Amino acid sequence: MPPPTPPPTPKSLLRARIRSLIPTLPAPSIPRQSLAATKTLLQHPRYRSARRIGIYLSIQGREVDTREIVDRALEEGKGVFVPFIPRERGKDGRGVGMQMLEVGSGEVEGLTRDGWGIPSLDEMGVGGRVNCLGGMGLKGEGGGSGDGDGVGGGGGVGVGLDLLVMPGLAFDVHMRRLGHGRGYYDRFLAGYFERFGCVPSLVALALEEQILPRDQEVETDATDWKVDAIVSGAGEVLVAPPV
Repeated sequence: MPPPTPPPTPKSLLRARIRSLIPTLPAPSIPRQSLAATKTLLQHPRYRSARRIGIYLSIQGREVDTREIVDRALEEGKGVFVPFIPRERGKDGRGVGMQMLEVGSGEVEGLTRDGWGIPSLDEMGVGGRVNCLGGMGLKGEGGGSGDGDGVGGGGGVGVGLDLLVMPGLAFDVHMRRLGHGRGYYDRFLAGYFERFGCVPSLVALALEEQILPRDQEVETDATDWKVDAIVSGAGEVLVAPPV
């Protein structure tokens, strides 16, 4: 007899609720909210001062669109790094984990969308891309120890990131973030902190419908990272209330 199915967790229930809500939004809603969030982020001091930014590539029609932000950052001469999730496994059998690799002007438009609908880098070409951790390709192969000056979060030159623009399914007013359940960003940040002793500024983009009312919270655990600010689809910047 198979074991009983465990009851759903608060996280899984919230994910299901938001995933079912987003497709019901009116067609103009996400483009309108994306425009408002983009305008606000591009004027935000954390963005304006950043020399190297990490940013998610958006799922069309499911979250705040980041294409204009990527294009503008490249036009301004910023280093732009996007997520890459390799299929290969390490010697311990575990995945290498999400990497942030540099893209150039005009590249994003030509990327193929993966099974999630996310524009994704071609695995065959990642070895020639700059890794935000230093060096080239996966895990910064070929150099870039991350030692010395210029680590993002403390200088913005050479290695690291100054700003990481994050996606999420839901957020609360205390800056807690609910991701898609794979843990890619949380593990990336844990590894980043282990390597550099700091993390970049963390700013999330969220549709208004993804931000919970003040009397509701995202359940988190010790592995979940809070963000520093949320830019909403209303063009507002939210930060944690004073303690």
